[in-house]
Amino acid sequence: LRLLLASGNSSSDVNHDGIAGPMLVTNNEAIVPDVVSYNGVINAYARAAKSSFSPDDTSGMTNAAERANYWFQEMKYSQRIQPTSISYGSVMKAFANSKITNLKKDDNVGHTERLLQEYEMDARQGLIEPSSVAYNTVLLAYSNSKRRDAIDGASALLKRMELYQQLKSDGETNID
Repeated sequence: LRLLLASGNSSSDVNHDGIAGPMLVTNNEAIVPDVVSYNGVINAYARAAKSSFSPDDTSGMTNAAERANYWFQEMKYSQRIQPTSISYGSVMKAFANSKITNLKKDDNVGHTERLLQEYEMDARQGLIEPSSVAYNTVLLAYSNSKRRDAIDGASALLKRMELYQQLKSDGETNID
């Protein structure tokens, strides 16, 4: 296996974090990131979201949760890589753990709820296997929230989980 290191000096070789790095090439083919690669980056930002991580850059993103979401969206829409339950759980964990409570006129619970809706849509389409981890992460977002309706939202989500479990026991998976 012959490895070549191609220097990345064009603007297309600069990633979102502003890092112009070399691209690893084997037998004249670039090594392309996969879902595991993206999950690693997303999870790193999810872990950083527990702290008051605030990168000093010009990307316009102010915290780790926004960066985790960027890489999730990049993976899903730009690269057309199907997220796994781990992908969804990690980006949801980033928002649930984020110390920032008002991201672009929205809150962390709102972000995790929207991600849960995407997750459920993918599950209904058979693209991923539903897991209680995603729901528990939204519950974590509610518990970390200062929203007045946090208790009601968490209770409603728990009831939804119970309903889903009952329907699944009865052989149904559509909870709409």
